[in-house]
Amino acid sequence: MATIAQDLWSMTALGQLSWGEALMLVLGAGLLYLGIFRQYEPLLLVPIGFGVLLANIPGGQMAVISATEHPEIAHMALPQIAADYGIMNM
Repeated sequence: MATIAQDLWSMTALGQLSWGEALMLVLGAGLLYLGIFRQYEPLLLVPIGFGVLLANIPGGQMAVISATEHPEIAHMALPQIAADYGIMNM
């Protein structure tokens, strides 16, 4: 049983989960709970909660690309950056 759990941990993105991502996943789940079950501003909290969950999926690599790590993007057009690195914020 321990080897199954260890294999599951190493083969999924759960091994890449940081404390910040875990905190944001709990926050997103809390927003969904408030919006769906408590009916507290559901039109506002449900989309925000889903966005928080999707943006913080472990291993999703949805982080901002830093210009200090990739200095070549300073001279590229936005469509070229999106084609080379994916959609991201700058």
